[in-house]
Amino acid sequence: MANVDSTIIWIAIVGIAIGTYVLRSVFLLGIQRLGDIPPAISTVLPFVPIAVFAALITPDLAYLDGLLVLSPRNEQLMAGLVAFVVAWYTENMLLTVGVGMAILWFLQ
Repeated sequence: MANVDSTIIWIAIVGIAIGTYVLRSVFLLGIQRLGDIPPAISTVLPFVPIAVFAALITPDLAYLDGLLVLSPRNEQLMAGLVAFVVAWYTENMLLTVGVGMAILWFLQ
């Protein structure tokens, strides 16, 4: 890794923090000026965390060494599918994570 002055790193951290704050503030202040969140947006908002989680997890489950592998030899995908079924039926996050980890350990 190249030698980077710590001042540059701190400037980047502060710049990113300010940018994040501004983006979030603009959204919140914009909603406050509108008065209420439109019904169409209110209907969709509860699904945002689920969609973000799925977008973060899916690549790790479906890809092995940069290749899409949708077969039983993909242990992460198999463990993820079992964890999905456990989550669907039990709605227990701790049990879901525990079963998913146990299945992955067993398959590897």
